[in-house]
Amino acid sequence: MVIVLKSKFLLRFSLYIIGIACLALGGVLAINSRLGVSPVNLIQLSLSYLIGSSLGFAAFISFVTYVILQALLLKKDFKPIQILQILFAVLFGFLLQFFNNSIQLENLSLTFRVSLVFISILVIALGIFLTVTPRLIPMAPDGMAGAIAFKLKKDFGKGKLVFDVIIVVTSAVILFVTNSGFEDIGIGTILSAILVGKVIVFVNSRFKEKLEAIIF
Repeated sequence: MVIVLKSKFLLRFSLYIIGIACLALGGVLAINSRLGVSPVNLIQLSLSYLIGSSLGFAAFISFVTYVILQALLLKKDFKPIQILQILFAVLFGFLLQFFNNSIQLENLSLTFRVSLVFISILVIALGIFLTVTPRLIPMAPDGMAGAIAFKLKKDFGKGKLVFDVIIVVTSAVILFVTNSGFEDIGIGTILSAILVGKVIVFVNSRFKEKLEAIIF
């Protein structure tokens, strides 16, 4: 029995790590599309312009901020274990910087760029699904979206949509203040804000119970 429990936990943890990698990869694919990055990565890009840091470090700073905001928003409902989100923020920041350095796509056709946008949406949604379903520690942006959903008494997909809209507006303000231009905000940003939550809802309805039956 103990061996079974350990093996299931290992499986859940492995899926969680794969999910983190998917989130980082999806974000970088969106960046390479040059049609507008996903909302979560948009705040990281704009923050990197603001503080003059690498994308990975900006991601870490933004994730720490999300954890603090969760604590303020949830108050007594915020569980101390959620602070561990900061630990996995380090891994995400590393993977994001790794993919950003490794994937540099240039002179792409419009068709390929549009395809990258939709691929990034699917990969990001998969990443969220794989980090949330194992019920370990949600990634900081997902924890923030979950906190918003909890306060609004809505499902996670709706909380994600609200969170993304807030992130886009905040990023636009930072880009304006830093005079960095709005090249990183585009149709890809809008599509990601609208579709990632919907894809998550769809994937949850089709695969969540099946996956839970395997890993729990």
